[in-house]
Amino acid sequence: MVQVKHYNSNNKVKSYDVQKVAGAAWHIYQARLKLVVTTRGYTRDARTFSAKAGIHLVDKVALIRWATDGIHLHDVLGITADARYRTAS
Repeated sequence: MVQVKHYNSNNKVKSYDVQKVAGAAWHIYQARLKLVVTTRGYTRDARTFSAKAGIHLVDKVALIRWATDGIHLHDVLGITADARYRTAS
């Protein structure tokens, strides 16, 4: 599941935003891989919660590596490309 947050330059993604994603990702979508993407950054609380909840945060630098430089998402996130993250067939 990918959630993209677009805020003005003064706002960062907050813990509350990541918590909403966590709830929807599991209870509604049973998502195996959960991402929150933004170019504006994350608060410290958002980073702490995402680490506990298993949600990967993609910031501006990671997004450029993935989308522009063509680096595989698993490498950008620093995770193993195992079967847990593949879609069910």
